[in-house]
Amino acid sequence: MIAKVKFVAISIMFLFYVYMYAWPADHIHVSLNVSRSPYNIKWYDYSLELQKQILIILGYKKPITLSIPCFMPELTLRFFCSFVSNALSFCTALRAMVQDEPE
Repeated sequence: MIAKVKFVAISIMFLFYVYMYAWPADHIHVSLNVSRSPYNIKWYDYSLELQKQILIILGYKKPITLSIPCFMPELTLRFFCSFVSNALSFCTALRAMVQDEPE
């Protein structure tokens, strides 16, 4: 019983860990707004070092997304939920096949 509780706790922990990476992918517009926001400030009033850092921020046009070519598309909440649902369905089907039928 202790092993089952540990397994469930570790599984839930890893699901939340992956969820933390999937959640921001649905809010890419926020990431784009961060990279566009230096246009709205008076950057020319700041020090040269800060102007260089702002230039670096302005250089990034495409947000970073997590994906594995030929295996996993862009990790979003929709893909995460469908993956978890399919994994639970697979586990349920496997349990039904392995479980002995009462006579």
